[in-house]
Formats: sequence, structure tokens, C-alpha cells
Amino acid sequence: MKIDWTVTQKDVAKIQAFVAAQSANPLVMDRKRRNLAKPKPKVSRQQFWRRLVGARLTSQQRSGPESHVARFIRSRPFPLVYGACRAETNPAQFITRVIAKAGGIRFADTIGSEMAANLHQLDAGAWKEVLPFLIRLR
Repeated sequence: MKIDWTVTQKDVAKIQAFVAAQSANPLVMDRKRRNLAKPKPKVSRQQFWRRLVGARLTSQQRSGPESHVARFIRSRPFPLVYGACRAETNPAQFITRVIAKAGGIRFADTIGSEMAANLHQLDAGAWKEVLPFLIRLR
């Protein structure tokens, strides 16, 4: 299969208008501040794990600033820190329980089992690939 994309000046203008319209959005401004900052934040297993949990939680439901997911991700202390998940004999059950207890987050069972599988992959050797890649991205 071959896909041929043709981008017109009209397409470019639409994208530019969209970018301009979003430039004052607080989320966009915050991302620019963090992503373009120097020096870049250090990369750690704990930070990556937290972002991975956040990415999975936001993949299937609304995650606007006042959503259940956003409040869970912002919670202090964060209930699904890497060390706590690793320390559990049954991480899938632990993650599921924590997510369900938070309330308002769908697919707790699925997310729990998927995050436990991710944890297993990382601890089984994937960190050797992930961390150097993240450091290069920095």
C-alpha cells in the first residue's frame, strides 16, 4: 500500500490559524515553558513511570484540567509511584485497586493489568533501552 499526501497552502493556513488560536492557551503555554526550558529536567525511572501512568489514564477518557483523571495525576502524594508498584506482589491488583478507589476513572481492571505488564517489561530489561533513549530526547 502506498499513501500519497498532498498538503496545500490552504491546509497550511488552517494549521497556522489553529496554532495561533491556541498560543494563549494555559496548557500550551505551560508545555512550551517546560519543553523548551534549559536546562531540561533529569530523567528518572520514577518520572518516566509517572508519565507512563498518566499517558495510559488519559488514553480512553476525558482528561481536561478538572477531570477525575487530571485530579488523580496531580494528586500529592501520587498513589502509583514506581517504587510502590514494584513493591507489590501483585502490581495489577494494586494498580486496579488504587485507580478504582480514586473514582471516576474508567477501565481500572484493564489499566491495572496493562500497567503491570509494562512494569514487568521495564524491570525485565527494557529500562536498558528506555533510559538512554529518554536521555537522548532530553
